[in-house]
Amino acid sequence: FVIESLLDDTLALTLEVSELKALADELGLDFHSLHAPGRRANALWEEGVTTDAHLLELRLCLQDCIDNHIPVMVMHATATFEYPAPTEIGLRNFETLLRMAEGTDTKIAIENLQCEE
Repeated sequence: FVIESLLDDTLALTLEVSELKALADELGLDFHSLHAPGRRANALWEEGVTTDAHLLELRLCLQDCIDNHIPVMVMHATATFEYPAPTEIGLRNFETLLRMAEGTDTKIAIENLQCEE
């Protein structure tokens, strides 16, 4: 998984998570969490290509956390203020992530939960 950070209008810095973690370690910084991509979070609750792509993004991000001993992966359950209704598909997708994290030192934190469900 690659993190891209736009530094100015012309330069983008691309680092592997392992490189970023090594840099943090070298500087004596605590790398406490990694925020997963969330722009397609609503897709977690439905079936389709977008759902598969987003779940893969989340799995890759979680694997980077596990491999680099990053204790928390932060993610969103929804991407907008128009919340998709909870579905069995969505619950299965979350179960996939939870089972992947099970038995590791990485936890999954879900933020921005404004919906009632």
